[in-house]
Amino acid sequence: MHRRSLIISALLMVLMMISAGVVHASGGESWSKEHKRDADKTAEHHPKHEGDRTIRLIGVQELDEASRITVDGRVFTGDEPLPDDYVPSPGDVDVYRERLFRLDRSDPDNLRPRGRQLGTVLAECTTITVGEPDAPEDLSVLCSRMFTLDGKGDIAAAESFTLADPESDTIPITGGTGKFRDAGGDIFFDVQPIEGTDLFNSIYTINVLHLDDGRR
Repeated sequence: MHRRSLIISALLMVLMMISAGVVHASGGESWSKEHKRDADKTAEHHPKHEGDRTIRLIGVQELDEASRITVDGRVFTGDEPLPDDYVPSPGDVDVYRERLFRLDRSDPDNLRPRGRQLGTVLAECTTITVGEPDAPEDLSVLCSRMFTLDGKGDIAAAESFTLADPESDTIPITGGTGKFRDAGGDIFFDVQPIEGTDLFNSIYTINVLHLDDGRR
């Protein structure tokens, strides 16, 4: 189950309750060589498709770095339960922050962070429309993510979907800053359950296409 599945599941659970919720950096050859082994050894978890530059990273999340902010100004953090009177509304926002690391691939079934933190992911998912209690598939969401790689720049990605949409494991890159100022491409992601918790770490394959060099 990937991050999008988790968001859909969380949102669907809320609706059921009321009727019943970043990059093989272009920053030089040293960065490229540093991450080539990650790309090779985790290929079985990711699509074959590669960008001009590709890197696999793991995003680590903690409960106090995830919140739901309701349109009436209430904030629920981590696994804090939503109140019985909560009704999803357009404008409700789910936000989370992840810390980005290289992958420890010693156990392919339990990918873990390795080494120093490389950057962060900031994500925001906004409820745009909600269906009737008996039609939760009409709920639509807009999600944006900003991948910040220390010393390299930012990569922006965004997607929109409804509960009725076929699920996708990829989100499009919409732009960037610094060494990624001309970035396009896409991001494949999956999740890794954290044993003993309800949390998931994100496994990212970020395929960067540089759009100003004629390669589309």
